[in-house]
Amino acid sequence: MNSRYNGSMGYQRLIKEIKRDVGGPPGPDSVGTSQIINGTITTADISNEAITQAKLHPDVQIFLANVGQDLYNLKNPGFYGTFKFTNDNSSDSGATLTITVDSVYHNSVSNTYETQPLLRPAETINKGNHYTITIPISERLTNKDTKIRMYYTINKANIEVLSGTIFAEDDKSQDVNGDYFDFVFDGNYDDNNGGNAEISFIIDD
Repeated sequence: MNSRYNGSMGYQRLIKEIKRDVGGPPGPDSVGTSQIINGTITTADISNEAITQAKLHPDVQIFLANVGQDLYNLKNPGFYGTFKFTNDNSSDSGATLTITVDSVYHNSVSNTYETQPLLRPAETINKGNHYTITIPISERLTNKDTKIRMYYTINKANIEVLSGTIFAEDDKSQDVNGDYFDFVFDGNYDDNNGGNAEISFIIDD
């Protein structure tokens, strides 16, 4: 230090001299990774609730989202039991209903749809008859939001859902695979999971 400060010196004057010698304190936003010693940031240096999910690496965000989806699926497991498709007795006497059936699960993390066949090959149901699919508990649907998709062909002009038990009509549409109905779980979860679902149709001109 300059000899002119030999002897006693006021604290404020000393601080000013130190700042002058070292260039002053760092300015706002002037400290970067090169000024931080590796491995020195500890939990004590981070404010509580300062790290949000948005600040995490994308791989960590996806991992957490998948864990959340898996927990939801475990908490709300999908339907198992029997699912009956009925060509109702009031249908036109010559009306036939030919169906294939899939389960459709929406993965909210990847925003994709996972499809599993439940009925292959196609089955034709004549008036007053039905076809029943059995879904064992070991192969239950992924979660309570998983849809039953029934592709169909008919030999008449019209088909409508007459009634539904445990499942209800969600959509009637078509895609590259043909015309279909979507059905969603609509029953009391505790009472009807492991129950007997049925959808009845009217087919006529």
